[in-house]
Amino acid sequence: MKKRYVIFLPVILLLVNIASGSPSDTIRIGNHSALEAERHFNEGIKLFNQNQPTLALEQFTKAANIYPEYAQAFYNRGVVKQSQFDFEEAFADFNKAIELMPGMALAYIARGQVLEVLGKREEAMKSFDEGIRLDNTHYLGWYYRGIAWFNQADYARAYQDLSQAIELKPNFAPAWNDRGSANQQLDKMADALTDFQQALLLDPSMYFSFDNMGCLRNEMGQYHDALEYFTTAIRLQPSYANAYNNRGIARFNLGQYREAISDYNKAIELNPVFAEAFSNRGNAKFKLNDLQGALADLTQAVTLNPGNAKAYQNRGIVREMMRDPEGARQDWEEASRLGLRISESFLK
Repeated sequence: MKKRYVIFLPVILLLVNIASGSPSDTIRIGNHSALEAERHFNEGIKLFNQNQPTLALEQFTKAANIYPEYAQAFYNRGVVKQSQFDFEEAFADFNKAIELMPGMALAYIARGQVLEVLGKREEAMKSFDEGIRLDNTHYLGWYYRGIAWFNQADYARAYQDLSQAIELKPNFAPAWNDRGSANQQLDKMADALTDFQQALLLDPSMYFSFDNMGCLRNEMGQYHDALEYFTTAIRLQPSYANAYNNRGIARFNLGQYREAISDYNKAIELNPVFAEAFSNRGNAKFKLNDLQGALADLTQAVTLNPGNAKAYQNRGIVREMMRDPEGARQDWEEASRLGLRISESFLK
């Protein structure tokens, strides 16, 4: 089975307390008092916590307009924009917060997270480093830098940073989940199991941790246990396409091909561009001798993800069985070009 790992990226923290860079009740800005800016700031926090981000954004903007040197208002507005996936605008607000208050560690950490999402990994890492330098006691700096290392496939460093985040905040369930993923990539299966279990103990609502646990059980050949974990993930989050796809893999491994196809169907319904689900459904159809259906699904898989060498290999097998030796040879050559080791007999 193809390994799957879910990395959880929680929204960065709002600043709740009014710190040294905030206005005091002695400052007057035009016809507005600094207390008015602080009132909008606190109202924004309340609205954000009530899941009203648009209204919260308005309040933080008012606070920043009333008091343009209010670094925390720019920071919190950036957090809201980040939660709305407006990463460029969030980046601008975090930069402004840093300009106004160069010692605000959380602003560097938040900016690093946005840069990571924007694909600017080198700049992101520098921002995380500076945030940690300013405050090496805050778990989020270590946590997000650990995620950045994971995304660069440096799993040993990811493990180290995530471990530091756990040491600083032992009840932070996402760090346990994500360290479990790092351990799994490092082939430390027993440690991964322990981390996922701890994540679920701390927060039983984390559906992606159930999914990760299912993937681990599947990889260990414990397919019935994997089914239970995937089913729980689906119960907690019925729109989570990955869990349906992964449960389909477990059912495929148990020889339950029709049930697997049902799960792949749901995964594709939820995510119509889910290349892996098309590839997996094609494999299940092949097992049921539905060669036309397998060919169609594997073709869609390589259309959506032209780098899927395994799908080319499997489509080549289907084409050979459909008496299309030239098409099969072309698929196997492409799989080989993509780095998959193909038997020489296939390429002749």
